[in-house]
Amino acid sequence: MGGDAATVRCSLLALATAVYEFSAFVPDLTLEDLLDKVSKLATCSSREVVGSCLSFVAVFIQVRMTIFLKLVFPCFFIQKKFRNSNSKFSQVNPVFRTGRKDVLEKVVGVVVNMNDDCKRHHRQLTSRILTR
Repeated sequence: MGGDAATVRCSLLALATAVYEFSAFVPDLTLEDLLDKVSKLATCSSREVVGSCLSFVAVFIQVRMTIFLKLVFPCFFIQKKFRNSNSKFSQVNPVFRTGRKDVLEKVVGVVVNMNDDCKRHHRQLTSRILTR
């Protein structure tokens, strides 16, 4: 992503919304690649960009937990008609494909590698992400 901070921020927030809305159709490897790119963007000094990176990480964690809960407790979730047995949703692995440890290291790496100013500014959002 390129451009000024506002453009990158809006692009990341739009990407987070798209991942949240279409999480059943986004492959695991694509989500992990997006997390890699976002973790690199989180090291910049712009508060706007780092805040949107943290928002993407929060959406990433929410999507992963929702997929996991739908697979473990399917009786609590109503399956929509467009999700048939051939869809990507039925093939999603509840445990992170590359291993839970790798993804957790990436998420913690986003928090650790942030600029000190951004760490102070986004401390509440960071604490919400880490408690999930």
